[in-house]
Amino acid sequence: MDLSSKITKHRILIIAVWAIVIIALFPAFTGYSHFISYSTSSNAPSHSESEIAQGILDKKVPDNSSLIIVLQGNDPAALNSSTFATTVLSFQGNLSGLHLRNYSTSDSVYSAYASFIDKSINFTDRMHINQTLDHFNGNATEASEYLNSTGYNITPAMILSVHSGYNPGLYYVTHYGTSGVPSFIYSEYSAKNITLVYISFSVRAGKDVSSGKTASEIAFPAVNSLGKKDFGNAITTGNGAIAYETSQETAKAGFAFGLIFIFLAIAVLFAALSWKSSILVFIFSGIALLLGYVSEYITGLIFHHVSYIVNYTLTAVILGISADYLLFIISRYRDELRQGHDSEESLQTAIKKSGKSIVISGLTVAFSLFTFYFIPGFHSWGTTLFFAVIFTILLETVLLPAVISLFGKKLFMKVGMKPINPETRARSRFYRIADVSVKRKFIVIAVVLILGSLGIYSFFAVPTTYNFNTGLPQNLEAVKGLNAIDNSFGDSELYPVYVITDIQGMNNVNSTLHRDAEYLTSLNGVRDVVGPDANGKTVTNSTDIIQYSIGSKYAYYTVYTDYSPYTDHAINLVKKIRSNSEFIVGGITSTVIDEKKQNNAIYGELELLIAMVIAAIIGISFRSWKYPLISLTGVFFSVSWTTALLYFLSKYVLHEALIYLIPIILFIILFSLGSDYTVFIISRIREESATNERDAAIKNGIASSGKVVSALGIILAVSLGSLSLIPVAFLEQLGIAFIISLIIDTFIIRTVYFPAMISALFPHSKKS
Repeated sequence: MDLSSKITKHRILIIAVWAIVIIALFPAFTGYSHFISYSTSSNAPSHSESEIAQGILDKKVPDNSSLIIVLQGNDPAALNSSTFATTVLSFQGNLSGLHLRNYSTSDSVYSAYASFIDKSINFTDRMHINQTLDHFNGNATEASEYLNSTGYNITPAMILSVHSGYNPGLYYVTHYGTSGVPSFIYSEYSAKNITLVYISFSVRAGKDVSSGKTASEIAFPAVNSLGKKDFGNAITTGNGAIAYETSQETAKAGFAFGLIFIFLAIAVLFAALSWKSSILVFIFSGIALLLGYVSEYITGLIFHHVSYIVNYTLTAVILGISADYLLFIISRYRDELRQGHDSEESLQTAIKKSGKSIVISGLTVAFSLFTFYFIPGFHSWGTTLFFAVIFTILLETVLLPAVISLFGKKLFMKVGMKPINPETRARSRFYRIADVSVKRKFIVIAVVLILGSLGIYSFFAVPTTYNFNTGLPQNLEAVKGLNAIDNSFGDSELYPVYVITDIQGMNNVNSTLHRDAEYLTSLNGVRDVVGPDANGKTVTNSTDIIQYSIGSKYAYYTVYTDYSPYTDHAINLVKKIRSNSEFIVGGITSTVIDEKKQNNAIYGELELLIAMVIAAIIGISFRSWKYPLISLTGVFFSVSWTTALLYFLSKYVLHEALIYLIPIILFIILFSLGSDYTVFIISRIREESATNERDAAIKNGIASSGKVVSALGIILAVSLGSLSLIPVAFLEQLGIAFIISLIIDTFIIRTVYFPAMISALFPHSKKS
């Protein structure tokens, strides 16, 4: 007894076992969301210059997850007043009362100025100032004049602050605001009509603290609420704020996936002419999706987090392939019935032949998607998608046939059970297109190759960005806060360049640091340099080496540029700084340089690995190297054309930069899913080859599978294309790319290119 017979014979047992399994997995269905992460941390290699620099800086300027309070006012003087200073310092004090997880410190121009004042006046100076004030009977003006004549530089207000008997810096700021504040302190926190409050945590940016969330993301609601309460018009931004608001915004787009279920039901209704099949697609796509969430749960247990991007991608992929596999088996069952076979024989044939095709294509998809594991930072993609596809294969090849056997012929409406007429097939649109393609095969191949060559150039040459924040919804408060900071401070305020120099063993530290500061300040595109002995272009900074030292080994400079950190101008500037072997350079731009270097090496290897995996599975399954060649070239052409079209759409319609991961993700997912159609079409053509010559087998195979394959392509395009409805540039671009590529793949590559290539590569025989 073969497997197909066992499935139909033990259908009740199979259904019962699956029911038990699904109930047992309920905790995983509900628990996967605890592992979803909205972090977009960098993936530079641990041995890279940017990571080495950050490792050094962590001791002084840790790359901690932070929130930023943006305080705006029409009158800059009001922001610098003692009243406003008191309000901000009170807010900073109240942060401790929120008991924020991993909360470390908060900094503002007011707290920084107060600290600066305290450090500037030592104990001996305080005693002398108090004695002088007493000598002049409390007249601060006379005391100031006397002290300044002896070498001090102190105002009457400062004298009163020292005499206050407690923290003189705090007294001064709460009584006199930012009056007299050094420009290097003021410029770090305030510009034009805004001032900033930085809230830092004790864990590094991007670190999963709880349920896939960072410390700043967890703290955002409480901090934002306090900011609104104390200031009214405060905006909370930063990594945590963006992650939190992005999660809320993308959740609103969940309705798109609900609409997909309706579309799938309608598509299956028309493709299979069966309203019962429409109900089945609801059920099985839902179960497949739940099993996909189980795969996220498993991945979360392994890696502690799963990217929200893979969560949405998985949903779209699983809805698409689960409906595809269901429709493929049901359509084959219907075709067998229409050819006059009895119900049991028809179902067993569908299970045996369509099931085999699904297993081959599914394994190709699963192992291809698993290659995501080899991309740094994308381990969770590889394991999640791999397990999800394997679960879907088992669902569609075991449980679905068992359920179908319960319905038998009653699964279909009478209108859809008309006998198959060979003459009707020959008049079908797909037969006619295949006929033209076979007759003009060399012209078709030449045109596709020429257009494909142009597309290939675009795939490798289109400019992309490493900025994941590009295209974020402009209605988000966190985005408005970022825009306000950029407009007031410049693009590099939040993402400066850090330049570290080794001072250990220097013969003349001051001279060397002065030379380094002059060099950095002289570079085109550098707006300001903060550090030891750095006389910047717009501010004069402290010459105190201790303030900018890291232990006894390093000193560092903070370099602010005129450029956004992800632009070519910024990258070229940082490359020039990195070319000096005496410097270790950190910051976002330096990280981008290291990521690009790593990715250029990894992506090429990954693309080759995927091609080899797909070629091996298809080649071994069909015992021919020609089918993998046809499949791989066809998908690559569609991916290449899509990349070119997407670039122009992103730049001129969406006005967004193309995110660097889009081409490689397109390559992996579409190469994986494209094999579905390859296997389905090849299987039908090989079946026809048993009784027909090559060209007749091609035309009959395309005609018999054309309607179903087109329906499958449209289903997948709508499922994956639903990502374009999520208001995040990365997912939006990915969704549009899927729509374009799958339309090209379904109606040009599979319908026109495939018949031409099969006809050209296989001899005139009954074994194509």
